[in-house]
Amino acid sequence: MSGDRVATYHIKSLALAAVGRTLADVLTECLFWMQSGKVEADGRRAIWKTGVELGQKLGMAPRTANRHMKALRDMGYWQLSYRPRPGQTSPVSWLVFSDMSEAVLARARMLSEASPRESRRLPSAGLCSAT
Repeated sequence: MSGDRVATYHIKSLALAAVGRTLADVLTECLFWMQSGKVEADGRRAIWKTGVELGQKLGMAPRTANRHMKALRDMGYWQLSYRPRPGQTSPVSWLVFSDMSEAVLARARMLSEASPRESRRLPSAGLCSAT
């Protein structure tokens, strides 16, 4: 699966529509990394991120990144738990992805498999006609 990762463009377009700009940045980043995650927790795909790592990547304060991860947890995108990384003793934030996250990635994959022209085309509302 890691060889056919969905580009962040497609994930972000869906995230923006679902949660707004600031949360979309965190959701996009975590879903992008979820694709290459090989770790499972509680029988589901999972990754670990710290507020510091996520904050540095996205240009936000670590507390803000943590607050956004919790808000997305409350929306149902993942479960959030604190446990050590493999081979470490200090706990970090583990994001255990839900069916909702998997659905966003599946939809993003469908968008990426469409031709580039179709994936960026707005739905036709019958507003323009060639007469």
